[in-house]
Amino acid sequence: MINIKNKELVDKYPFLAFKEYDYDTHSYYVPDDYDYDYTWFDSIPDGWRIAFGEQLCQELKEALDEFDYADKYIIVQIKEKFGYLRIYDNGIPVGCKVHDIIRKYEDISEKTCIGCGKPATKISLGWICPWCDDCAAKIGGQFEAINEI
Repeated sequence: MINIKNKELVDKYPFLAFKEYDYDTHSYYVPDDYDYDYTWFDSIPDGWRIAFGEQLCQELKEALDEFDYADKYIIVQIKEKFGYLRIYDNGIPVGCKVHDIIRKYEDISEKTCIGCGKPATKISLGWICPWCDDCAAKIGGQFEAINEI
């Protein structure tokens, strides 16, 4: 079931596929044996994926389509860092708004629960992440209210 959903996502947003580099042609490609077990979409923490994951991908695709670049765009890494979503790529065409869109969602992620996608009210100390009251109660630990930061 997950492979079907991942294939649908990659068909719609080709930049979500893990690509390999061909040193002979100096280009990236999706291997013929790609099994769709995992895509870059799966690297987005659950709460953020629930809250805005597909909207983020749609906005990226629209920006990339203006430059006919959705198939050429290469994501290098997606992760959480210091309580924010981080997306790293290997470059975009001059004038493309992809990095503006990524910054927008970095800001949104700071105020969105990383566990469930509800509005965050707390930030964990130590491993810095935004949490809602319910998720914070489940994981325990030390937190500060977001408005105190």
